[in-house]
Amino acid sequence: METARWKEDLARRLERAADRIDDVANSDWIVSEDLRDALFAVEARAWRFARQLPKIGSDDPLAWLGGITEIHRALLSCLLLDGWRDEDTRSHIESVAREVASSTHLLAEARPAPVGHQRLAVGGTR
Repeated sequence: METARWKEDLARRLERAADRIDDVANSDWIVSEDLRDALFAVEARAWRFARQLPKIGSDDPLAWLGGITEIHRALLSCLLLDGWRDEDTRSHIESVAREVASSTHLLAEARPAPVGHQRLAVGGTR
């Protein structure tokens, strides 16, 4: 996958994740202001990173991975906080965290294999 297309796909995924986080944070499913504030902070972080993607050079995959990892870690931290009305709400945010984490597989698709190196499939052999 070419880098520009990968960046667009990642930006869309992050914007969708931010929308889902915002929906939960604005709902009555959250009964703790600390949790609500933490969710809003993650939402802002996801939007900010999605908007920064076009400015990140295509030769800097660690910046992409760092942004995704930061958002994922922040979502996991939210899951540790009290204030969830029910387990379904918590599960919804867990699915958002999984979706954000799954975006890292796109990084391998965006980067061409170095000249002289072979890519291996998971479980593959040379």
